[in-house]
Amino acid sequence: MEHRYSQRSPAQSKLLIFKKSMPVAMGRLQNISRCGLFALTDYRDIALNQMVEIEFLSSSVQLAGNARFKGFVVHRRANGFGLEIDDYEYRGYSDIWRQLRGANSVTSVAALGATSSANRTCPL
Repeated sequence: MEHRYSQRSPAQSKLLIFKKSMPVAMGRLQNISRCGLFALTDYRDIALNQMVEIEFLSSSVQLAGNARFKGFVVHRRANGFGLEIDDYEYRGYSDIWRQLRGANSVTSVAALGATSSANRTCPL
């Protein structure tokens, strides 16, 4: 059973991926949600539950401050990884989410009747 906090929306942006504050790979945003994103990349040295940073490189992202955010890898696939944005990073991330999300309306998973993880919460 999937435990999603919010609906994913297709989005496009180039990403720079960091481990321990060092750039390690490039990637491309596939989709974005209120709490995280899926990054397409061929970089394989990223483990489940590892903290990584991503930086949005798109000219369509207009921010007053930083476009780099920390998050935890919540799933891995052959073509990329899912990242849940760290709660402390959420305020700035929500600005990017608003800019990049598609025309789809955002629906909370709680509204769909799913239950959320007890250890992590996404600000709604």
